[in-house]
Amino acid sequence: MGTQKQVLAHSAVGGFWSHCGWNSSIESISEGVPMICQPYFGDQRVNSRYLSQVWGVGLEWENDMNRGPIEGAIRMLMVGKEGEVIRQEQKI
Repeated sequence: MGTQKQVLAHSAVGGFWSHCGWNSSIESISEGVPMICQPYFGDQRVNSRYLSQVWGVGLEWENDMNRGPIEGAIRMLMVGKEGEVIRQEQKI
């Protein structure tokens, strides 16, 4: 088992579901992995907004923990048009 950064660097990783803590966000950005942003409190909410709305490297999540919406968010990130834009931003 490696560090989170090593896991994110693996070619099989196509996305990262994150609470948007600063360390996790920086590791994901540095490895070019797009994120689904699910903040809980404090600076995580601000980080989530920057990741999704300013930097365009994340998809903001509304904390609906039901199967359908979760599947939809993952599909949007992995194969949807919005996810394509996010993946392209991460390659820059």
